Amino acid sequence: MRCVPLTLLLLTGCAQAPPGGLAVGGGSGYARLELIEDRWSVAMAACGDPAPWEVQDPAYREDFRTDTACQQAFESDLGMSLESMGGSEYFLSSFRLSMLELMGADLGTLDQLDALPPEVGTTARPALIDSLQAIGDATGRPETQAALYNLVASLVTRLEKVDTINDGTATGSEIERDTGRMYTTGSCDRGVSRWHCATTLVHEATHVWNQVRHVACPEGREVQGIDVAGRNLCDTDWNSARGFEGGAAALLDHHLPAGGAYEDGYREDAASIIDEVHALVLED
Repeated sequence: MRCVPLTLLLLTGCAQAPPGGLAVGGGSGYARLELIEDRWSVAMAACGDPAPWEVQDPAYREDFRTDTACQQAFESDLGMSLESMGGSEYFLSSFRLSMLELMGADLGTLDQLDALPPEVGTTARPALIDSLQAIGDATGRPETQAALYNLVASLVTRLEKVDTINDGTATGSEIERDTGRMYTTGSCDRGVSRWHCATTLVHEATHVWNQVRHVACPEGREVQGIDVAGRNLCDTDWNSARGFEGGAAALLDHHLPAGGAYEDGYREDAASIIDEVHALVLED
């Protein structure tokens, strides 16, 4: 799960995961591979097969506001509705846009992940790459963005807006690892882009994918100047929810074309996610 203690409103962190799910330890997550479907192709068709990164074009976004077929594809893929989002059209729209960002990015092909430049590979680690390639093999889609989208759309079965999570002590998001039912307070909606929410979806789907829980952060661990020692916010290694979250942000940032709408804001959002992840993954 991905959550923010109420005393740390600026921090995107995690509390303990609920019980249940497959006991695969820190393994590959392939026990969940049978759940993966190619929903990316269906969503692309529903949204008019946009060109790479066209979804960031202001004109496309304006048309998207009234494209019910495209919107309904994302609602179906996350199991969300106006009712499940507490009657909030704003939060429903935010997560639609987050799925649009994942679907419409151009992240290259899965075979290209084996030759990432070092500055990207320090965050997009082999655990994520191997998982995405396995998903691509299972669905027959060579596109990296398709694998990332299908990870989320296949494993998040329902999205609900709630007031608090973690027994009422936090804000953020969490997921039931055995059912894929995700709860959010909507606090991921920050920054210029929707990448915070998009990578939150990746984070939560990864809990279902590899069944790995968070661990208590060690003494001296800080995020954004906030002491998080003892809180269940950290991950042991990169085969984890935070590892996949940061890797997704690194891939989005790496492939983002120069000169696009709000480029600086997108890069700032990616840097924020990546910095936070590196602070909370304990493996060097």
